[in-house]
Amino acid sequence: MLNDRFVIEQSEHFARRVMVSAGPDQGSRMELAFRIALSRKPTKNESQWAADLIGQQTARYSKQTEPQLSAEQVAE
Repeated sequence: MLNDRFVIEQSEHFARRVMVSAGPDQGSRMELAFRIALSRKPTKNESQWAADLIGQQTARYSKQTEPQLSAEQVAE
């Protein structure tokens, strides 16, 4: 189900909404994503986990991202 085209499209819409609304600051993006998805701010542990995950994904995608997107955009 997670690889279903509909799910992928919805996650892309969600990410775009967060990026446009929160701006370039990663912390603001994480907080807004939690507020939209869970109706609350992330805990310190959740913020750290999310930041670590974004860092790992950014490193992973920096070698394989599409030219029009930055690795950070793909990771988030």
